[in-house]
Amino acid sequence: MAKSLSTEQQQRLQQRWKTLHAEWELRSEKLKCLRADWAIEVGTAVKFQLEKQIQYEEDKLDDIDQQLNDIEAKLQLPSHTKIIPDSISQGKGYKTYEVLSSTKAIEVFIS
Repeated sequence: MAKSLSTEQQQRLQQRWKTLHAEWELRSEKLKCLRADWAIEVGTAVKFQLEKQIQYEEDKLDDIDQQLNDIEAKLQLPSHTKIIPDSISQGKGYKTYEVLSSTKAIEVFIS
């Protein structure tokens, strides 16, 4: 690690990561819907508008992805540290994240 981060800095970066990740998930879902709308649209003007919206969302997702990568690099998490969702079973709800720094195996059950 080039420069050690204080606990407060790490917490702020982790919170920023959570916020950006939530935004990334929402925009990703919106992009999926826009693409579905584009596929069934027959009107040229509406299709053109949807193409522009799709391009905008793709650009925003790329930007957010880069910011997430930058934060992850700053945090430089050890290889045994995982960022995992703690609310997978809540379906479509917003996910919160928890950093685990244990080397123990993680058991996951999804139904």
